[in-house]
Amino acid sequence: MTPSRYQSTIYKAFQLTSKDINISAVAGSGKTTVLLELLKYVPRGESALFLAFNNSIVEELRQRNKRADAVIMTIHSCGWRSIMLAYGNKVRMNPNKAIAKTEIVIKERGIDERRRGYYFYIIPRIVDLMRCNLCISDRQEIDRMLLHYDVNADKADVDIAIRVFELMNRDRRQFDFMDMIYVPLVDDRVRLNKYDCVFCDESQDFSRAQQEFIRQCISRRGRLVTVGDANQAIYGFAGADADSYQRLANLRGRSARLPLSVSYRCARRIVQEAQEIVPEIQPADGAVEGRVVPDGTLKNLRRGDWVLCRNLRPLVAAYMWLLKNKVKSHIKGKDIGEGILALIIKTKAKTLLELSAALKAEKIALVEKLIRRGVRHPAYHPKMEVLYQRTEVIEFLSDEVETVAELKRLIERIFTDEERGIMLSTIHKAKGLENDRIFFLCPELIPSKFATQDWQLEQEQNLRYVAITRAKQELIYVRGDQFLADIQSSVNL
Repeated sequence: MTPSRYQSTIYKAFQLTSKDINISAVAGSGKTTVLLELLKYVPRGESALFLAFNNSIVEELRQRNKRADAVIMTIHSCGWRSIMLAYGNKVRMNPNKAIAKTEIVIKERGIDERRRGYYFYIIPRIVDLMRCNLCISDRQEIDRMLLHYDVNADKADVDIAIRVFELMNRDRRQFDFMDMIYVPLVDDRVRLNKYDCVFCDESQDFSRAQQEFIRQCISRRGRLVTVGDANQAIYGFAGADADSYQRLANLRGRSARLPLSVSYRCARRIVQEAQEIVPEIQPADGAVEGRVVPDGTLKNLRRGDWVLCRNLRPLVAAYMWLLKNKVKSHIKGKDIGEGILALIIKTKAKTLLELSAALKAEKIALVEKLIRRGVRHPAYHPKMEVLYQRTEVIEFLSDEVETVAELKRLIERIFTDEERGIMLSTIHKAKGLENDRIFFLCPELIPSKFATQDWQLEQEQNLRYVAITRAKQELIYVRGDQFLADIQSSVNL
């Protein structure tokens, strides 16, 4: 296949200069192909490391790679290898390390056993964010971090998290997923291998800890090639640095910045839709026309279609509608369900009536907490969004069950990562995926009313772009009023 003019420019820049290279790649631009081609140009005798974003990409790269001596792995695998070299066979992988340490602290402090489920959710979340951001055990710094990431935790939660953080750092016999990044940066015994050329994909989605990890993998005279799309940065809430794309581009202050602007995924009409947000995206030569339906309906769903939405409640309503019409579906994201379950457990409610009252009290308590912190408009603060979305789901599903136990079982069944039937997904969960037909449900929910900071508003716009560019052939908008009409009718698939 003849390379595009953008690809040719990138290949020449890599061959003719010794600069770091930053590639701005639009959705569906074939960046993996470009990176594999660049591997071929690494001079013989020089070492190359390709840091892929997940294991599925690693497998794809290894199958397609022609450079036998290139090291291809996820950033977590790279860190784990370094830990194993330092500590040998004495160590083991324990994904529940934070939960185990949380249980120790709960017992130390005589905390009510009925709140274990809540602490098993919130404490590992705080500890993960501390490590993502290379945060020290300083309460003020942690409070600022939690405010940024919209995590609702009180002083007692933070105290427990600090104690868990200390216990985890002392334990060098077992390691969890986040330790793979964090420990090589803070443990003098662990040494990261240095490489002459480091390739880094999805550069917009890295945390501050991951950025430092990448920097330490580059040899003194080595170079860094980063590929990403600032317009697809949507994981700021989850620990990713909202400025990751720019920080990695400027990591060593001398990168050549080059575009990769042709989308080989999206049909022409879908590219035109995306150009309203990202003007530089272009359709490929010979791309099919495709179709964008501005006012569609879910009644036109077919097997294999995906439904994407900004918020959870419309997806849950769509799931129940499909269930009642005997159509198989699932909402992608087991972890989302776990977060909702943690909120239910936190309330200690034994009946649905008690649960409803407890959720109202949770909202009031959060508003009061934000007011104490000096927030002028607490009802519209981003911290309220997670709580509102979870309570909306709980309230909606409570009408479908008789007991709290039944509610918990229903939530466990709805939210799963097992593929079955039509996929319903938040836009966040669909990142990196593609499908022939995408139904964009309730697009008017973007931007969220809870997005108040500049970085959050920017990521809201990015969400719209990500949703549009998941579609290969057809993009079908389903507005809120049409959706309400749809779920009052039947569907035949």
